[in-house]
Amino acid sequence: VSVSNKFSSIEIIFTYLCSSSFFHCVTDSVIYSILCYCSWHTKRPNNEESIQHLLATGRAKIKDGTLIITAMDKSDNGAFYCTATNSEGSETLDVQVSVTSPLTAAIQPTVQTVNLGKTADLICSISGFPKQSISWLKDGQPLRSGARVRLLSKEHIRITSITKEDKGMYQCMVKNDIESVQATAELRLGEVAPQLIYKFIEQTMQPGPSVSLKCSATGNPTPKIIWHLDGFPLPNNDRLMIGQYVTMFGDVISHVNISAVKSEDGGDYECKAISRAGEASHTARLNIYGKMCANPNH
Repeated sequence: VSVSNKFSSIEIIFTYLCSSSFFHCVTDSVIYSILCYCSWHTKRPNNEESIQHLLATGRAKIKDGTLIITAMDKSDNGAFYCTATNSEGSETLDVQVSVTSPLTAAIQPTVQTVNLGKTADLICSISGFPKQSISWLKDGQPLRSGARVRLLSKEHIRITSITKEDKGMYQCMVKNDIESVQATAELRLGEVAPQLIYKFIEQTMQPGPSVSLKCSATGNPTPKIIWHLDGFPLPNNDRLMIGQYVTMFGDVISHVNISAVKSEDGGDYECKAISRAGEASHTARLNIYGKMCANPNH
């Protein structure tokens, strides 16, 4: 605030919402024993924000040139003008008032469980002002919107055709020049029975080379894949290795690698994905030339 040398001081005391604010326009300038007269006004189009309205409703009063406003409101943002007048003329000072209220944020629902393929909504409820920016994060990284993840408004995101990649922690960040707050919510996946998304095919080959059989499965919780040959569990030996790992999206991939295949390695191979939500299996034949099968009818 710039103060003219015609006036000795101007004092401003401002506090947060629901407390009182004091604006003093005081002068000790005396010219020929004529004291100054101070008045307050605003320049706002809305009559309900005028000094006269504040005085009429009892939310403000003027005492000895001091404007006292109680229960500060967001509508009180802006300039208040103090005009001091004496026989030598008048001068006006403006006081810029910024009303703030602490920011709070909450995402509803805080935890939700959604089945694959369904839709989820996350709504960030915000109070306080000013709120200058609202942003969304997923697992601490900026949320990537697209065809499935849409911002219906700054406070509302909708995720359609839920996939495994959508599960995790979502954060709503709210900032202004004074502070920043965040809210967090978790999106969980409902139980889904295992589904085989990749299956090995029937093969016919000569003895000697290596062969790899692969199955991949999805589901929630992440399933485990077990292997059988002609109905019996596959053994682990120096020629037959079973490997299994889980991708970052929760799918499981399993391989059976057989080196230097022999005729006795032929047969019906089964991969079975199992979890508490169910199971799924696939069977295909590996044919190795030279394997003899006894026919009980001969």
